[in-house]
Amino acid sequence: MALLEAGDGEPTRPLLLKMATAYRRPILTFYLANPPAVATRGEDFRTLPSEYAQRDAALVDTLLREVRARQDMVRSVLEAEEEGSKLDFVGSLKGERN
Repeated sequence: MALLEAGDGEPTRPLLLKMATAYRRPILTFYLANPPAVATRGEDFRTLPSEYAQRDAALVDTLLREVRARQDMVRSVLEAEEEGSKLDFVGSLKGERN
């Protein structure tokens, strides 16, 4: 493992599969030239200790990435099957309050 961290070796496929599971990343992530971009997760209104928020930030990012990937997958299936239809109320809310 120290050799891998120093850049002096290449991981085996079984090790990559274990790493993908441990880090909750698709195995393709380890073949990318650059790390994937961190998605914006919006404003975080939790009132948790900072060490808790830092520790779980990666898990939140992973969860959001998985949700967005699944939304994209469902959207593409609906579009391919021509079952998707535009909903009039989506995007109709104005940011004004009384």
